[in-house]
Parts: sequence; C-alpha cells; structure tokens
Amino acid sequence: MFMKKNQIIFGVLVGIIVIGAVSYISYKLFFTKRKISKKNLDIEITNVVSNNIIGNAYDKEKPVYSKLSATFKTVLVSPGDSITYDVTIKNKDSVDAKLCKINLIDSENPAVIFKVDGLKKNDVLKSGHKNSFKVVVKYNDKTTSYPDKLEASLVIKLEYVQKA
Repeated sequence: MFMKKNQIIFGVLVGIIVIGAVSYISYKLFFTKRKISKKNLDIEITNVVSNNIIGNAYDKEKPVYSKLSATFKTVLVSPGDSITYDVTIKNKDSVDAKLCKINLIDSENPAVIFKVDGLKKNDVLKSGHKNSFKVVVKYNDKTTSYPDKLEASLVIKLEYVQKA
C-alpha cells in the first residue's frame, strides 16, 4: 500500500511537471512576439526628377534608377551651375527598414561636387511609407582652372536592413 501511494504521488508530480512544461512552451510559441528576419526587403527608388536647375547645367542623360540604385549624368558649364534631383524611395515591405549604407560612386571630376541631403545612415523607412531626398550636383567654386571635362556622373546605391 505504501508503495502504491508513492507511485501515485510520483505520477501526479510528473504529470504536473509535464503540464507545466507544455503550458510554458505553448505560451512562448503563441503569445510572445516572434521576430522574423528578412534579408531581401521590398524597397525601391520609385522616382527621380531633375529640379532646380541653375545656370547652364543640364542632364547629359535622363537619370536612370532601379531598385536601390540611381545614376545621374550631368553637364555643368560654368561656376555657379547646379542641378538638384528629387529622389523618392518607397518601402513596399511589411516590415520597417533601416538605412545601413549609402554608396556614392562618382566620376571623380574635381570641378563637380555631389551632395546628398535629407538622407543619412540609420534613417528608418516605415513599412508602406515613402521618403524623399535630394542629390545636388554643383560646380566646385574652388576650381581654379577651366576643366577639360564638363560632365560628371554619379551612381548612388542604398542598402537597407530590417529594423531591429
């Protein structure tokens, strides 16, 4: 009888432990926020417009863009010339994204300065939202001699990651 009573108590304790473990695992699986990490976010440049043309500056070619890259080919004729491009980017994904890198690859013309305004590393682009920023192409006022090459090109590449 004593042995049977111990077996019953042991069985009840094991049952309580199993029910507790199952309850805890169920709670963790169904009631806690699960973080899903996405590597390929659906974010893209949706528009680039030449705007605010000053002096004799002009587009050698219309700006080209795809996904997270845009290319600008500009001709600046004399000091004071500049073009500002308005760039629109949209997060079409279901998660917020953080800008981790802005790569600028230019033609290295010392008579031309490229500047990005309204966009910086660690900026957050919320799911479903748009953001716009400016790319300014400007004749370098510090140029002391008339350059042989009046045109310049810039490729801007953006890298986003899922916001933590």
